[in-house]
Amino acid sequence: SYPAPYTESFAGAEVTRGPWTTELLSGKSYDSDWTPRPDQSQDNDGGSADFQGYAVGASTRIYSPKIDISNIDNPRLNAWILMPTGGVKVRFQVSADYADWQDVQVVESAEEWTRVNIDLTKYKSENVRISLVGECIEDFNFAYVDNIEIRSFPSHNLRSTAITGPEAVDFKEEAKYVVSILNEGVNDASPFTVYLINEESNVFASESVEGLAAQTSMNVELSYTPSIDMAGTDLKFYGTVAYDLDENRSDDRTETAVTTHVNGSSYPVVTGLTGHQDGA
Repeated sequence: SYPAPYTESFAGAEVTRGPWTTELLSGKSYDSDWTPRPDQSQDNDGGSADFQGYAVGASTRIYSPKIDISNIDNPRLNAWILMPTGGVKVRFQVSADYADWQDVQVVESAEEWTRVNIDLTKYKSENVRISLVGECIEDFNFAYVDNIEIRSFPSHNLRSTAITGPEAVDFKEEAKYVVSILNEGVNDASPFTVYLINEESNVFASESVEGLAAQTSMNVELSYTPSIDMAGTDLKFYGTVAYDLDENRSDDRTETAVTTHVNGSSYPVVTGLTGHQDGA
């Protein structure tokens, strides 16, 4: 068995830590299948596990090799799923020590890449297997699962996962930014603060948040109004989160920044005034 942490992202449309075995559950062998394909990729590595459902009622399982999670705390399964056309259903299943497969989550809709995170504590064993069961609800539809992880999750950890904002704004016009926060911890997060900062960690805006449930995410809106002195410049902002109990500070700030150009005025603008008095 593979010792946790275990990952499989089907990079390059291939199984990298296998074997992953397919099992036909209903229908003909050509009615449904799971194969690594390059069509979609959540982590941009050129592959994911692709369920192809060609006939209503067809169903196929794909399951992992044995994985040892007996020596890690807070073991969880994390994965991403996409169902761009609908018409399919995917059941996530777990088996420990060759016991029967147990449904742990059923996904029936995922129009964009959607995170799945499942507690594996009660399955803690040296022999755990993960299964994906694809079911065809309507002819000719597909589902994709990518970036599968089985690892220990911290008790407390907030991550800034993304930031969005305007490409351009006029000076003295309020610009709105949205920072996405994920509570990756297994406990609810108590009050925390989200900041809008630049490369030098100077703070331009902040927003206090009362709390965030474990293994959930939220978007936090921050506003900033550039002054006339910033006209014609580019503002490069990151989002960051501050949480007293956070166990991993390395992911507090977003990996990427958003750049906003501050438009200048098409008319002459007075930016300062000086003078002197004769005969004084």
